[in-house]
Amino acid sequence: MDEKFVFYLIIFFAVLVFIALIALSLGAYRFGNGTGINPGGATSVITLSATGTASSRPTQAQVSITINGTGATTASAVQNISTTLNMFNSTVYKFLNGNMSLIETTYYSVYKPYQYCPIYSTNATSSGGIAYPVPVPKCVSNNPGYTAAEDLSLTLPNINNASSFLGAIAAIPNIYVGSVSPSLSSNQTASLRASALALAISNATSQADALLGPNEVIYSRNISVNSYYIYPYGVAESSGSGALASVAGRNATISPQFYSGTSQVTDTVSVVFHYGSR
Repeated sequence: MDEKFVFYLIIFFAVLVFIALIALSLGAYRFGNGTGINPGGATSVITLSATGTASSRPTQAQVSITINGTGATTASAVQNISTTLNMFNSTVYKFLNGNMSLIETTYYSVYKPYQYCPIYSTNATSSGGIAYPVPVPKCVSNNPGYTAAEDLSLTLPNINNASSFLGAIAAIPNIYVGSVSPSLSSNQTASLRASALALAISNATSQADALLGPNEVIYSRNISVNSYYIYPYGVAESSGSGALASVAGRNATISPQFYSGTSQVTDTVSVVFHYGSR
């Protein structure tokens, strides 16, 4: 067979294949990319918003703590707070599984406490024997020396230990618990957010199906996340005083109780649906 004839034959078949591919592409486009939309049927766009929420019991707790030390001088105040901090660190070590990086200092200061000096009036007598009031300041201070104060933020990796943790640090003087709040771990947050996004998209799709009816077919969609937030809710209670209370006529230690409640992750999405009639 002539080589030129073979060459032209190959080109002819290549052109036929190219034309067939174009025809198939145009047909798929007119038929809604294989979704069953009628040829020549008009397509429309609708945008819907929906939310999805997933919840779980948090596995961590965030604790804010204030520690102080007092002294007649700044050096003695710092020394006293250092002693308290050493007791605190040795106490919480086991609750943090030895990971002391879970403690963060958010504030530290050494200062002279403010003295409150109210003005009192007393009576005096002039040389002429006339009584008149005289203002006399009288300063009041519970601590005439200096105070060293440090605020700490602590992540408790196991929220089940929150009650025993509070009881342990309550026995250390000059330590004050500001707040205890449940906290989702990073793995929990990622898992809950994936679930919340799936629910939000499912809700948007259900809205589209209900709104468009059975005769409309969705063949593409674009999704954007509008908002995302974590909301802790439930009851959180703590007691950091370690005080003694009378029970049935006897002194007994009341253990602190902490209730973690539940936290939730919510995602809001906008979905752009393209649809056409069957």
